[in-house]
Amino acid sequence: VAAGGFANGRGLLAALALGADGVAMGTRMACTSESPLAHASKLAIVEGRETDTIYSKNFDGLHARVLRTQNSSKVTRRPTNPIAAAYLSFGAAQQVGLPLWKVVPGLLTQWDKMYQLALFGGATKRIMAATVDGDLDYGVQFVGQSLGQVDSIESVADVVDSALEEAAARHALTA
Repeated sequence: VAAGGFANGRGLLAALALGADGVAMGTRMACTSESPLAHASKLAIVEGRETDTIYSKNFDGLHARVLRTQNSSKVTRRPTNPIAAAYLSFGAAQQVGLPLWKVVPGLLTQWDKMYQLALFGGATKRIMAATVDGDLDYGVQFVGQSLGQVDSIESVADVVDSALEEAAARHALTA
């Protein structure tokens, strides 16, 4: 299964021609009517262009693409301070019911792994703000560069049908 940048039948056909069995359309499917993504975040993606993304590892420690907003530009500018990341990880641990005594030894003995987890834990509030609440002033929304190809909020069935129809029509042109 090919993933990354697929949002329509053209991409599906290209991936199939290169040997893929199918495609994952993450950003496209996030903007369907069935998706639990906050409506405000869906609208921001639909209104965005492929240049409205930032690729960085400074937000949660993993290389990822996020929707460009004033806030995401700020939080991806430089890595989170390690002390702040550790503090934020305690809050994230409490959020999921993880006792702090399980976090502290890891911070002391496996700093590199725990720093990575701390960054992600510290990012959860901003991720939830965007995905659940649609608050892009505080939150950060993960998104693919295919957002420039997403121009509407449709049902999953309509997205799939449209992609299959477009792929079939373009394939017929080459046959």
